[in-house]
Amino acid sequence: MYQRTNAYCVHTQADLNKYFKSCVDELKNDFGLPESVCYKILNKTGWIKKKALTAASTDSSLYDEMSVEPQTNLQGNIFDCPICWATYKSSEGASLSCLHYFCIPCFKGHLENSIATGDNSFFLTCPWEGCKVRILELIFY
Repeated sequence: MYQRTNAYCVHTQADLNKYFKSCVDELKNDFGLPESVCYKILNKTGWIKKKALTAASTDSSLYDEMSVEPQTNLQGNIFDCPICWATYKSSEGASLSCLHYFCIPCFKGHLENSIATGDNSFFLTCPWEGCKVRILELIFY
C-alpha cells in the first residue's frame, strides 16, 4: 500500500504570489529573460522551479516559440491572459489601444495594485511588460 510521506499544506494567496514572484525573479536573474518569457516557461513547466531552471538552460525550443512577442495576444476570438495564463473569450477581457488583452479580474487587480502601491499611479499603463500605453479610457470588448 502506498503511504504518503509529505503532509498536505494549505497555502494562502499571498504565499502563492510570493512563490510565483521568487520563481520569476530567479529565472530573470539567472538567464536575463524578460518577465513575460519567465511566466511562459514557468507555466509550461507547471510552476516547478527546478524544472523551469532546467528547461530554461537546456530546451532551446522554448525560445524559438517565444522569441517574438505578438502585437496582440488575441487569436481569433480568444486570448490567454498574460497574468494568470487562463484562456478567455475576447468578450471576457479588457484591452487598450495596444490590443493587449487581459481578463477583467487581472486587469482590475493591476489597476488596484498600481494605485495602492503608488506605482505609476499618476500615469497608469498597460500591464503588458514593456508596453507604455497609458490607461486613459478602458475599452471592454
